[in-house]
Amino acid sequence: MRTTSVTAATVLLCVGFSQSAFGDDATAGAFSQYYDLPQYYDSVSFDVGPRLTFKSPEASRYRDLIVASHDGKIRIGVLNDYGPSYAATPDSNARQAKIQIYKRLSEELRTYLGLLAVRYAKDYFDDVYFLERDQNRLQPYKMINGLVPLGYMGALAGNLFQTGPYKTYFCGGRAGCGDPQYRTFNNLVGPAQLVGAKRWGGGQDEYAAMEAIESFLANDRDAILAWAESLPLEVAAVALLDLPEYDFSRNGFPLQLTPPHNASRRNSNPRYTYYEGPESAIRVVDQNQTTYAVLKLEPEVAESLLTEQNARYHRPRVFVVFHGKIHGTYSSYPEIRRADDLVPVYELTRPNAEFFKDAELTEKIGEAVLSATPL
Repeated sequence: MRTTSVTAATVLLCVGFSQSAFGDDATAGAFSQYYDLPQYYDSVSFDVGPRLTFKSPEASRYRDLIVASHDGKIRIGVLNDYGPSYAATPDSNARQAKIQIYKRLSEELRTYLGLLAVRYAKDYFDDVYFLERDQNRLQPYKMINGLVPLGYMGALAGNLFQTGPYKTYFCGGRAGCGDPQYRTFNNLVGPAQLVGAKRWGGGQDEYAAMEAIESFLANDRDAILAWAESLPLEVAAVALLDLPEYDFSRNGFPLQLTPPHNASRRNSNPRYTYYEGPESAIRVVDQNQTTYAVLKLEPEVAESLLTEQNARYHRPRVFVVFHGKIHGTYSSYPEIRRADDLVPVYELTRPNAEFFKDAELTEKIGEAVLSATPL
């Protein structure tokens, strides 16, 4: 394990190793271990891959946040190859462990984006949006452009709290509530916010809810906001790409590249503050943004690559990495109805994209210069 620090955040950079001698696949794949799953990352029979660990500001109250990474940056977009790696794993325990681990890493990424949303929208998490009610509404909670700050923070904090605070704020003494073997992770957008708003105080009554909310504001809200401010913004955005026909006149593959689904379009009614960053040759502020490049390879190298990737994925599939920096986030619900609605707005920080054969991003093919216009 290599340890490094990034600005105010305490970060551990973990590089996974294949450890076939270890036998924790069955345990890691069990639902009862899902909340505590990170402890098995280094003892399963496959390489989970590099991760960044953002240490909690107070270990007794909040768990560490562990996200997939590449090149020392937070990895967004595609985290694995969604199928072939599982199908190629003959042992059923290992397959189930892979499914659980990549699901967990996806939910950790959602939580990271959720913290960034709080960072860019901190004015929406002032006391007034937690304490005041509008009794003229069917749901009396304060709402801003569809955002319910009380519910959003309830869902986000539920993902971050250790068992003790979780039980205090959300369980109301119910047996089993908040126990690690039953913990899952909350979505943060749409109806999940109304559910989160109702969970304060264990959903008992308005008195228990208000006591829990006031305690949270006094003891935890500012710590979570500070944690959000400390997180780094550099990302490696990974997308899948099917190679087109080889162009002999250009000695390479002419490409039209679309940034990962985590790239966002400009929202005319943003939930969160949008920051207009410095000028960039290619700005990723449109879900339909297309960039262009030529991945240059000699004909025999290109032919070998196509043969290898067709055998591996039954199609000429490769992985492309864009390097960028996040400048804001917003929730696109209900404009884009997806389970993962928290979308970072980012711009590219490198003129080149990297290309890899594998989802683990260990078998590099090469790089290509990006262009905002067709080449």
